[in-house]
Amino acid sequence: MVRNAADVIGVNLLHHLHTGFDAIYIVDNGSQDGTDAVIERIAGEHPVKWSRDDGPFQQDVTLTELAQQALAGGADWIVPIDADEFWWCESGDLRTELARITADALECEVVQFIQRRDVTKRHPRSLLTMTRRVERPIGDRESARFMVESGQASFVEVCFPTKWIVRASKALSFGRGSHEVRGVARRESATGIQCLHAPLRARGVLPSRSEHGDRLNALDIDRGVGWQARHWSRLSREGKIDVEWAANTYVGNDTLDVYGTEHTVIVDERLARAAGPWVDHPLVMIGELDADVVASPPTNDAKTAMLREQLEVAWKRWERDRESIRDLTAAVDRISSSIAGRIYRASSRLPLLRRLIRKATGLGETDWKRRATSSESSEDA
Repeated sequence: MVRNAADVIGVNLLHHLHTGFDAIYIVDNGSQDGTDAVIERIAGEHPVKWSRDDGPFQQDVTLTELAQQALAGGADWIVPIDADEFWWCESGDLRTELARITADALECEVVQFIQRRDVTKRHPRSLLTMTRRVERPIGDRESARFMVESGQASFVEVCFPTKWIVRASKALSFGRGSHEVRGVARRESATGIQCLHAPLRARGVLPSRSEHGDRLNALDIDRGVGWQARHWSRLSREGKIDVEWAANTYVGNDTLDVYGTEHTVIVDERLARAAGPWVDHPLVMIGELDADVVASPPTNDAKTAMLREQLEVAWKRWERDRESIRDLTAAVDRISSSIAGRIYRASSRLPLLRRLIRKATGLGETDWKRRATSSESSEDA
């Protein structure tokens, strides 16, 4: 479910479509910045199914409905995504990682990435400067709200709720924010799969976050739901947005200015590498976002790093495929050289036994002749 995310939605969709997703289901919740135009353009060339709903923000209900649509469309796994989230796995092949999972639900860590302070305008390229994060989150999920509202830590420093990848089922339903799942039995924690989060990607996204907080305040729901957006809404009313922006962005020697205290961050370029191939793609651009771009295009070093990472992923996939072919060849060799295999090859040349085998297997005359011919010409066949 997305609203007013024109600067990031195109990069998000292309990233996930090119990491093995078979389809993406979207509801646009009344966007006014051209988000729907980007989605429609990408949907014209890729398996993106979307609709528009300008009503109240009911994310849990909407995500559950989308999950059921995906199930009806043949989905095996459901991966909930917000517009500012990029799923990442260590191997680079999420589909292969999920094929190894025996559980029904996979709990995954969310890693918060931090923007450079001088990035003020919304633009796809702003993701390229989100190359910092805290070494480890401050506190735990239960204390996060208190730590931020009391000024002990900034929003990008605290522990963020985990997200879930779940098997598709009729019993599946989501809680608010897709941080809770119901209707699943076997659960386990993921290793090597994370959700890379880009929440504050430019100073220009803060008005929309504040507006989202206002919409949540108007709903009769638990005040703890969407507390982050409500926090920005309150700061906007109090005129403290710039102080909070400084607390959540890095500058100079890689520090945050958390209400007058310097907090250090570390370098992590995974988000920039994930976004890099798509930030200048024609399908993701939207007119009014192009006027004033602070973030720079990727340097030659960054492009080289992205290419190296893509080559490493391709090499790992090739090695896995090669190993699978070796295993299959060895199995065929064992069968072919076994007593049963030798008896089968010898007996299949006798007309009577050939007819019996053909009748038992259901192979037609043409299929039989073709297979018999190839078996005579090749021991492997």
